[in-house]
Amino acid sequence: MFVGLLVTAGVAFFVQSNERLLSFAADNLLLVIVAQFVLVFGISLGINRISATVALGLFFIYAASLGLTIGLIVSAYTTASVATAFLSASAMFGAAAIYGHVTKRSL
Repeated sequence: MFVGLLVTAGVAFFVQSNERLLSFAADNLLLVIVAQFVLVFGISLGINRISATVALGLFFIYAASLGLTIGLIVSAYTTASVATAFLSASAMFGAAAIYGHVTKRSL
């Protein structure tokens, strides 16, 4: 999973630094999102029939397409708004984790 996160972050960084790729992603956003859904459904339906190598390859393709989408979304906002959203989401996750640990409840 960590490698998938690195792939996603790497592609997102590359998208933001490459104007041509950023333009492609913006022009074909609907196509990219539909392709992501198709890929997820394809992996989900065929997970018991495909080999582990093919599943891993499809996962990396999905992670790369997610990086493309995230790179486009992040480029549309200011650095401050992205940082604020990240910090607030991190704080909510941390608070839920602490709440679950203290109360011993499954969240």
